Amino acid sequence: MIDYLMNNNRFRCRPKCRPRCRFAGLLLFTLLASCTTVGPDYKKPDRASPEAWVGQLEGGLTQQQLDPETLSQWWKSLGDPVLSGFVERAIAANLDLRTAEAQLCQARAQRGIIGSTRFPTIDAEGFAIRTGSSENTGAGSTSELYSSSFDAAWELDIFGGRHRALEAAEADFQAARKRDVMCWFRC
Repeated sequence: MIDYLMNNNRFRCRPKCRPRCRFAGLLLFTLLASCTTVGPDYKKPDRASPEAWVGQLEGGLTQQQLDPETLSQWWKSLGDPVLSGFVERAIAANLDLRTAEAQLCQARAQRGIIGSTRFPTIDAEGFAIRTGSSENTGAGSTSELYSSSFDAAWELDIFGGRHRALEAAEADFQAARKRDVMCWFRC
């Protein structure tokens, strides 16, 4: 059967059509390859947390939801200006908090950079120059030069590498947000 197909002229490319057959084969391969994404999909890790507290609340504690702004500055409810001053100075001088904030900013910027690669890149430039010579030193002529250029590029994400990189950057950003203690004071 294979011999029949190989020797049958109906299934052979004529010499004149070979470039078209190769292009069609390459196009078919590219289309089939673009339907796949490399690697597994990102899944957010599950965190096991208890449904309720183990013991009963005592000593004036209640289960009501508290305002995050009040919780972020709990020491002010004590009314002690010395304690408030100590806490404010500790927050301002805490290098761990500054490091966490810098890592959060870095992860956010990295996510933005990687996310921007999904779109086309467009570049346009233009300039104009006008030169003239004095009648005393030359012919007194004026010349003008105008130039403009436009460039556009877009890299197709055929195998899903850029999509996976964006997922990884998003996961890094979420992890940095979880580590960022400053969020308690800002959110």
